[in-house]
Amino acid sequence: MVMYNKEHKRSQIKILKQDKHRKENVMSNITKAIAALGVVAGLGVAALPLSTYADATVPVTAQINSSMAISTSADAVDFGQIIAGGAVATQDLDVTVSTTATSYNLNIKDSDSNTALVSVDETGSAITGENAATIVTGAPKQGTSAWGYKVGETGAWTNITTTNKSIYEGTAAGTSKTTVTFGVSAAAGQKDGTYKGGVIFTATTE
Repeated sequence: MVMYNKEHKRSQIKILKQDKHRKENVMSNITKAIAALGVVAGLGVAALPLSTYADATVPVTAQINSSMAISTSADAVDFGQIIAGGAVATQDLDVTVSTTATSYNLNIKDSDSNTALVSVDETGSAITGENAATIVTGAPKQGTSAWGYKVGETGAWTNITTTNKSIYEGTAAGTSKTTVTFGVSAAAGQKDGTYKGGVIFTATTE
């Protein structure tokens, strides 16, 4: 019995030592696992950005247009009564341009495809047939039938055209006034009546 008990105790001691060694190994493994997890967690936290942000791109555009206005000193040019074979009749017209542009052109052209003054009836409609008559565009001169324009006191008589012709070049913003002189003459034998035509002034930036 004594021998049995000693062996039994030794066996128990051995088993207890083994159990203790297993527990130490388990605890050591658990400790290592926890330590490893701690490192992983630490790396995970370090990998996160310190702050977050958002951005947006917004296009910005602006369209700049020059301001421009044009006016004339009269709504129409009326030569009144002229004498066939007589002196050239003239009428002045002031054309005013107000603009913020620093470079522009003031242009003139005929108001339609016919550059002549045409005879009209009491209603202002063009006369047709054998009673129709015209005064062509050109340099007016006593003894001839012609009508035209000139710019300034020293300008030469110029034909009216169907396309824009520059009569003034603006080089600064502000207001400018251009005086345009219209002239007409009628040769002896020119049919009596009223003759009518028209012009268009435009101001355009360069």
